[in-house]
Amino acid sequence: MKKISLLVSLGVVSLFFTACVPQKLYNFGAYSKTLYAFEKNKNEESLARHKEELEKIISECKEQEAITLFNAEKTAYPESGHLMERLIQSAKAREDSKEVSAREEEVEK
Repeated sequence: MKKISLLVSLGVVSLFFTACVPQKLYNFGAYSKTLYAFEKNKNEESLARHKEELEKIISECKEQEAITLFNAEKTAYPESGHLMERLIQSAKAREDSKEVSAREEEVEK
């Protein structure tokens, strides 16, 4: 009976720890692979693939979420205020440019 209780306890503890594994916070796509390929073979094709991957990563950014997190960091760590303010302005500019592009695409249709 003690062995069964011990095994069940170990099972519960191991389940608890596997549930606490952190989720992937950042998505860098294939950035490392394309950068390595470019550094290994510096040619136009590898550079184009790397640029394409960077543009894909940037296009997937969620500006509003980033702005919220930057503001939270600025509040929690006042010494980072200057940097966070620059990042907020950059995210807002990117968000505005996306909105303008979307409107232009609607007009073209």
